[in-house]
Amino acid sequence: MLNPVLSDLSLTMEQVKNIEHELNKHSSNKEMLVLLVENSGQIIATNGKNTRNYDLSSIAALSVAAYESTKALSNVMGQEFKYIFNQGTTSNLFIMRATEQTFLVIDYDKSITLEEVQKVVKAFSEELNKLSATWTVVNKNSDSHEGKPLSKEGLNNQVDDMFNNLNL
Repeated sequence: MLNPVLSDLSLTMEQVKNIEHELNKHSSNKEMLVLLVENSGQIIATNGKNTRNYDLSSIAALSVAAYESTKALSNVMGQEFKYIFNQGTTSNLFIMRATEQTFLVIDYDKSITLEEVQKVVKAFSEELNKLSATWTVVNKNSDSHEGKPLSKEGLNNQVDDMFNNLNL
């Protein structure tokens, strides 16, 4: 479960099981490791390759940081981007924002094309957007700790806000 000190997102076990089901449905027959990661870098769900060979917590946190720093760099340069793609020596890495609260991180075998990865991403993202309508965001700035449903816009990403407010 997500650490409530780090995250504004609150998911039930049933919601996590539904996410894992959709993740398995769309990526289980591929030679890839798929992580759904919350904005704070915490892992929500995983699927795929033998995960014992990986430090998943580090991968999740560093993926969020890499995405956000690349986004900040592109903003400074007047650019926009949709995802990060890294061609490695033994596998490739794909990172994108899945929803306002989550990132999708995929490590995949070199035999899999980027187009195949994008098909998995598209199918899973469509289902994830449906599932995210039932997610709860805890309002930590009020006296009440009751959750409220996400709006269509979702959460403002605190890291985005931090980089957008820098005076460069």
